[in-house]
Amino acid sequence: MALMVYGIPNGVQAVTVIANRVWIAFIGLILVASPASARPGSADPACAIPAYWVPDGEALLEHQTFHQVTLVRDGSVRFNGRPISDRRLEATLRVLGRGPLRRRNQIGLVVADGTHCTRVAAVRTMMEAALNCQIGMCRNGSLRQPPPPPSAHNSSASTEQRTVE
Repeated sequence: MALMVYGIPNGVQAVTVIANRVWIAFIGLILVASPASARPGSADPACAIPAYWVPDGEALLEHQTFHQVTLVRDGSVRFNGRPISDRRLEATLRVLGRGPLRRRNQIGLVVADGTHCTRVAAVRTMMEAALNCQIGMCRNGSLRQPPPPPSAHNSSASTEQRTVE
């Protein structure tokens, strides 16, 4: 007769213990990999905003053109409001990041709530590779209000301006 503990044969008890451990590991994996733990602003280092990126809401440099990259929750990307592939976005960013007028461009990254940090990190890496973010070409977020028309840059003393170095 097989050894029984609490009326359950040893083999069944061992299988039950293993099944419980697998279930607990599975639940733990789901909790760790859930999108709630991978949202921008979370502790995930992939979502950290580089300190040298221009903060959301700060004024544009004088005569600077703003472009917006929007990362949608499903991982798709929009450039100035239009859907764009990663390959095309990378090519567009390379064009904006080259030449003597590159400082005239600033690209803002707007991330939808719930977007996975690995996707955010991939787009930021693409921007970092194509643009010189150290000189103010990359912005976290968008402009809170549209930039003034070019004539306002020259005639309005009330408009906050930063100058190109």
